[in-house]
Amino acid sequence: MSSTELQEIPFDAIQLPEVLLRPIDPAKVTELMNSIRAQGLLQPIEVRPIAAGRFEVVFGLHRLRALERLGRKSVKCQVRELSDNQASLARLAENLARNQRVDAISEAKLFRQLLNEGMKEQGIADAVGISQQRVSSRISLLRLEPEIQAMITSELLSPEHGYELSKLENAKTRSILAELSCKDGQGPLTLMQLREMAKQTIEDLSKDERVELILMRDPMERIKRLERVLSNIDTAAKEAGIGEVEGLSDWISKTHATLEAHKDEIDFLFHRIGSNLRPAPAALKAFDNGGE
Repeated sequence: MSSTELQEIPFDAIQLPEVLLRPIDPAKVTELMNSIRAQGLLQPIEVRPIAAGRFEVVFGLHRLRALERLGRKSVKCQVRELSDNQASLARLAENLARNQRVDAISEAKLFRQLLNEGMKEQGIADAVGISQQRVSSRISLLRLEPEIQAMITSELLSPEHGYELSKLENAKTRSILAELSCKDGQGPLTLMQLREMAKQTIEDLSKDERVELILMRDPMERIKRLERVLSNIDTAAKEAGIGEVEGLSDWISKTHATLEAHKDEIDFLFHRIGSNLRPAPAALKAFDNGGE
């Protein structure tokens, strides 16, 4: 067989690569289905032989999914003789050349696989057209806990934040700082703030300092905390037999909107109270400076 030729191949003879560099986009599959209905398959799917009668997708995973959903039983493919390493590098280079989002954890697993097969970091970098530092920093992400890796895959945490976390030895510290850097939280840590925090481990902070860190990060947490304090005063008064503090429960229930409307003032108040009680630890100064 020549290095490249067209063959009609049944779907059940085609398998996916071991490492997917990006998730399948359902919207893109639907778009391709409409295009194939209207114009047919404009570009063949590229596969490589991996065993007798068995093939692996090199390029065209979304096209393959679209054809499957259209009920096709086979597909015309361009068959190329490629080694494992050649196929992996070709897939990555193609995605990067098209500016496609590549999952950093999948990229890291691919790099580790290539290293295990005898390639060097610089060789991988040269083959794909990226820096050796990118290869090294991606591989370091595999030292992170699975839950932190999942944050990166779901784009709640940037690979750059993950790289900074991978430098830390303590798993608890990594977990806490990952949560503080998560994009679905209020005011996630910038890279500069994360680097400052990493200089002083969370275990070195007192309980009060950890609470202050959370309050400084999240203005709404200040409001919730103030409400809890007021509610505790009311509960304590009842338990002490004093009876309900006049109107307090009703006031708490009616003033949440007011508190939220004035969260900037509350933010300033809590920050000033904390600053006046004691000096801020060095690890928190990045917050006072506004980060990056």
